[in-house]
Amino acid sequence: MKRKKMKSGRSDKSDTCQYIRNKQIHIRASEDEFLEIERRAIQERKTIAKYLRDKALGNNKSKIYKNNEDMFLTISTLNQIKKIGTNINQIAHKVNAHSSKEQYLEELKGILHELKELALRGNR
Repeated sequence: MKRKKMKSGRSDKSDTCQYIRNKQIHIRASEDEFLEIERRAIQERKTIAKYLRDKALGNNKSKIYKNNEDMFLTISTLNQIKKIGTNINQIAHKVNAHSSKEQYLEELKGILHELKELALRGNR
């Protein structure tokens, strides 16, 4: 009988299975095979269980970075976008609290310009 989860099993929401996993699969592997499976799972930034489930079920949709520089640029860009979002929320709060909106509109234009630059950088 399938039992639905009350909430996701992982805090980062990467666990998309809506049912409780209560079945186990035991396999045997040589030391070399295990180390290779572990290496590949780490390379894809997954647990061994998640890596093996994805391989067995054909769910190989995760992004594999060509090198650490690609990963760093992606994370850096996402952090910059998060900071810009925080700035937009602060400006929206100020605009709603005050009647002088001209200053905040200029700030918003600057932020939009930054977002366009980030988007252009990401498309290269």
